[in-house]
Amino acid sequence: MSAAKHPRRHSFDLLIVLVVFSVYAGSALLVSATGANVYRQTVEVMQDDFNLRTSIQYLTEKVRQNDVAGGVRIESQNGSDALVLTQEIVGRESFETWIFVSDGQLRETTIAAGTALSLDQTQAIMPLRDLRIDYDPNGLLDIRAVTVEGSTSETSIQVKSGVS
Repeated sequence: MSAAKHPRRHSFDLLIVLVVFSVYAGSALLVSATGANVYRQTVEVMQDDFNLRTSIQYLTEKVRQNDVAGGVRIESQNGSDALVLTQEIVGRESFETWIFVSDGQLRETTIAAGTALSLDQTQAIMPLRDLRIDYDPNGLLDIRAVTVEGSTSETSIQVKSGVS
């Protein structure tokens, strides 16, 4: 009688081992999938924050570099505000650097002053949904950037030379 029960016991032991292993493997898979999702979300948030901070810092530095009389002005380009920075080279013509948002990208191009702006001549800098620029009569240039994901950042820059 004991010989007949012994093979069943091994089958039952094997079944328990398989069930425990399956629970362990399923749990490991679930933890891995959850970790991958958390990692993906973290990377997306970090990229969004990077684009937001970098775009504001980029624009701030460009304004500071061109803070001369007649060097900074605000225009409109495709329904978005454009920062136009004029550089005059002694003995040569003037150049304008246009920075604006188009097609979900912060774009920049440098053209001869008075030349028509063409989108195919622009360089995409980084993803950005919207850019708003206002000039305060107190000498502050207010810049508001919105990322593709909808995060917003604002800054104010003291423009010593004024905005034309």
